[in-house]
Amino acid sequence: MATALAVAPACAGNAAPPATANSAAAPNPAEAIKSGDLPEAARQARLQAENGSAEGQFNLALFFWHGVAVTQNFQEAMRWMTLASVADYPRAIKAREAMLKTTDPTLAKSSMEWVRARLQKQAEAGDNRALVLLSNSFAPEFGFENPGESYFWSVLAVTSGQIDAKRRRDALVTTLKPADVIKVQDKAAEWYNKHRSATRS
Repeated sequence: MATALAVAPACAGNAAPPATANSAAAPNPAEAIKSGDLPEAARQARLQAENGSAEGQFNLALFFWHGVAVTQNFQEAMRWMTLASVADYPRAIKAREAMLKTTDPTLAKSSMEWVRARLQKQAEAGDNRALVLLSNSFAPEFGFENPGESYFWSVLAVTSGQIDAKRRRDALVTTLKPADVIKVQDKAAEWYNKHRSATRS
């Protein structure tokens, strides 16, 4: 049985961000929480989450986990918390660890599958940051390790200009057999030519 997490939404104690040219339409759950409008705060958190904000994904996961302003749904909570975790959001990583201790173990697997499917779709549509997150998702700390897949996505991430994936790529290549490295590199080249050739021309 899942239990309550002693974690507050990240937006609860944050001041509103400074105004910018585009901030008028930007989601701002903190303002809704200050005014006591939790349904609006949850809506804004979802907008942030869908737009790729790890903080928004973390906050949305907590809304689902606690069943505040949304119908309680542990699966949705685990999905969004996992997505924020593979983006290296520290509070999400910690909260996910707590969730895993109190939920059905199958939720972790199905949530990671959901995260990877979502990120792969985004990557194929041109989101290069999703390549980094896909590589992260196969790291040991998330419980579903696959060095070959992590290397594959990190190769694509670096090739697509995501230099922060270079360290992972270079570390992983030393753990694989030379023949496997060649296979992965060939597979990455095929993927890159298929999904990035249009953006290069």
